[in-house]
Amino acid sequence: MWGLAHLGQAPPGCKLSRAERQSNGPHRNLDRQGAADQKAELVRMMREKARAAEGVGQAGDDTAQS
Repeated sequence: MWGLAHLGQAPPGCKLSRAERQSNGPHRNLDRQGAADQKAELVRMMREKARAAEGVGQAGDDTAQS
């Protein structure tokens, strides 16, 4: 279906949407989704590290008070 249309080299008579003419077709949505997934994974990893650091910090505080 895509052929050369996404490169702006559509065959004569082939209608392109505005987004496709601007090279913002479906591939852009996939790129955005991939970026959102990557960001969500990074946020998850940062939160896990923060929780682990809190756990270590709290354990250290408990031993300091004893």
